[in-house]
Amino acid sequence: MTFDEFVRDVTMPALATNEIQDLGKGRSSRHGLYANHLREWFRLFNRDQILVLSYDELCTAPERVQDRIQRFLRRSIAGNLQQEINSNDSQEKVLTPSTEARQCIESIMKPHNERLYQLLEENPGPSMEQRPFPRFQC
Repeated sequence: MTFDEFVRDVTMPALATNEIQDLGKGRSSRHGLYANHLREWFRLFNRDQILVLSYDELCTAPERVQDRIQRFLRRSIAGNLQQEINSNDSQEKVLTPSTEARQCIESIMKPHNERLYQLLEENPGPSMEQRPFPRFQC
């Protein structure tokens, strides 16, 4: 199955329903729906106990993310966070999704991401958290 077929035939139908589906090999139809998960954590814990970080910032400025974590924990972290690149070197790995696949994913994820940005705006976290939370890079 190509990546485009997987997006069209598996991902899109799974995200279009409220039922959690096992998509195989550790995949779930609920990965990426951060607002759903964080809303529950915010209900269970004081918001100041949860630090939400941006993966994009981790990729571009790991030292800033490490500083945020250290200030949040009030502890120094030995060593440095490393800029980590997805190391899956499978021959089947898609390095650049097709325009069609990207548009499909973006169309279904956009409202979920907007809910995340709104949730974080309405529930500000610790002072070291980025505010406003940066929008995901496409």
